[in-house]
Amino acid sequence: QWRDSRTVHRSYLTDVVNPLHELASDSSSSFAKDFEIVQYGTLGVEGGEDLPLFAVLPRGVFVADDAPSSNAKPTVLVTGGTHGYETSGIMGALDFLSSGKANKYLPFLNVVVVPCVSPWAYERVERWVATAVDPNRSFCRKSSEDGEDPLRTEESNKLMAFLDGFGAT
Repeated sequence: QWRDSRTVHRSYLTDVVNPLHELASDSSSSFAKDFEIVQYGTLGVEGGEDLPLFAVLPRGVFVADDAPSSNAKPTVLVTGGTHGYETSGIMGALDFLSSGKANKYLPFLNVVVVPCVSPWAYERVERWVATAVDPNRSFCRKSSEDGEDPLRTEESNKLMAFLDGFGAT
């Protein structure tokens, strides 16, 4: 009932995904040279269009099967949009990438950026995700080994599985 009363106020695809792809398609940018965009999942949206989930990784640092390469630098994770109404984190993550500031850390760190953790909440300007759960409270270690953790949201399950895939959690 709560979820059905939430209305879309802005577009994740227009505001977040399109700018990411524009950065990647600009072959003259340092972003395109140093980073790659990886879709790590899709967020199912009941009664709407599914939303793709993206991370930005340093080019060539992680191999195709998501296992760490021989690059032994520490990895730092930058996230935005854990809460959909906190637009500054999303815009800050996009600016960090588009301004070239992220590139300056690459000699020292593997910089992984997830600009929008909760796109459903972003579109509806909500703190909670579609299941009326605060995603901030759902980034926890698995309580069981048999699939997705019931304490996690779909958003956190997908992000944590992606990070687990290359030993980052």
